[in-house]
Amino acid sequence: MLDGRRPARQMTKIAAPRVIRYLRAIPLGPGGLPGGVRLLSFHPSQPHEGAVEVAASVAVRGRRRAVAASFELTGLENWVCDTLRIL
Repeated sequence: MLDGRRPARQMTKIAAPRVIRYLRAIPLGPGGLPGGVRLLSFHPSQPHEGAVEVAASVAVRGRRRAVAASFELTGLENWVCDTLRIL
């Protein structure tokens, strides 16, 4: 969504409404962020069954940013992003 490759409507099944609102609030140009968003590192942990927390870093507009996210298992195999913050 941040780099303009995914519309918000494609995120509704994999992200909580508050995550989509958060991503929509980030100021973007007409084609998303110039230069896109690139994942640099990804560190998942599982605090308990049915939940995953992620610490990651991304390149946004040429700058390294930290990302914190949590995912929750809904149903038997559907993971939903419950929280996301770009720091």
